[in-house]
Amino acid sequence: MARSYPRAQRGSSGPPPAAGTWLCPNPGDRERLLELHRFSRPARLATLAVVGAGTVLLAVDWGWGVFGVFAGVTVVRLLLEGRMLRSPRPEIWFFAATLLTMAGIGLGTAMTGGPHSAVLPWLLVPAVGAAAVLANRGVLVVFAWGAGMALLGSLTWRDAAPPNVQILLSTLVLMVVVAFDVGTLMRAEARSRRGSIIDPLTGLLNRSTLDQRFLELREQALVAGRPVAIVVFDLDHFKTINDEHGHDTGDRVLRDVARTVRVSLRSFELAYRIGGEEFLVLLPGLDEAGAARRAEQVREALLATRPAGLRVTLSAGVAAGLHDGELDFQSLYEEADQRLYVAKQRGRNRVVPEPVDPGPVLRRSA
Repeated sequence: MARSYPRAQRGSSGPPPAAGTWLCPNPGDRERLLELHRFSRPARLATLAVVGAGTVLLAVDWGWGVFGVFAGVTVVRLLLEGRMLRSPRPEIWFFAATLLTMAGIGLGTAMTGGPHSAVLPWLLVPAVGAAAVLANRGVLVVFAWGAGMALLGSLTWRDAAPPNVQILLSTLVLMVVVAFDVGTLMRAEARSRRGSIIDPLTGLLNRSTLDQRFLELREQALVAGRPVAIVVFDLDHFKTINDEHGHDTGDRVLRDVARTVRVSLRSFELAYRIGGEEFLVLLPGLDEAGAARRAEQVREALLATRPAGLRVTLSAGVAAGLHDGELDFQSLYEEADQRLYVAKQRGRNRVVPEPVDPGPVLRRSA
């Protein structure tokens, strides 16, 4: 009988290895970005409505051109945010939306008084949002871009009156101070949160975010008409490693195995530690044959790397399906887990179903 997911996991201490992009260095940062984005959506829409109403009321003094800029930036930003939710690298689209918003504010500044403009302080809003979710290098780029938009919007204004540099300087100072405070608080929260979503021994994601991520992949599969696959890995004779070489060596093996799994996958293929020596990988866009080949790549890479200097093998079970209204995580997991059990029965160190070169027609999930 298939084991029921999830099972208790084994933990230990150790820093999580870095992964991801320079904007979100590890998968936990990416999950956090998406979670905050979903959570703050009502507030963002309310903010856009308030700003839009304000630009309409001020159009008497500013002209309708400023409202046109706001409307254009809003439409493109919403398109970018929609693309963000479907992308394997959502931080890239969030970053682009932030830079676009700042460019729109810079243009609005140039149209409404330059260094005298009341639009200038609006640069704080995207700056604070970026400081809350991006890594330090991303925040620095956003701030440099924001400062450039503030200066460009101020310098392009032509007026006989001397420029009011106090507004410009106070805006830049507020951007730095407020976003620094927000960034510090959010990073403290992220460190605490990372302990709840990142396995401390291997640096892989743990099961706490697995169900939510699968639901996202399920919705993407519905839109794109693409499959979703699950691979369940289990190390062979791991208890023997602990008994013969000690638990410290066993922990080294788990860390090395996790590193091998991670580098064998593409950036949007996420690996989870779901048990003591059991791992699970979500493979969006791959059918059963493709997922079996990916699992075989991981199996061969593990044989070549020799974790902790030992010959370590794994067995893997693979299952995949299309979104047809019945696809759910538990059914795929149970099928993959049953196939893992078959791999163990057949002698271990193998993938079930066995990988083949040509891709067969995709089986639809029951």
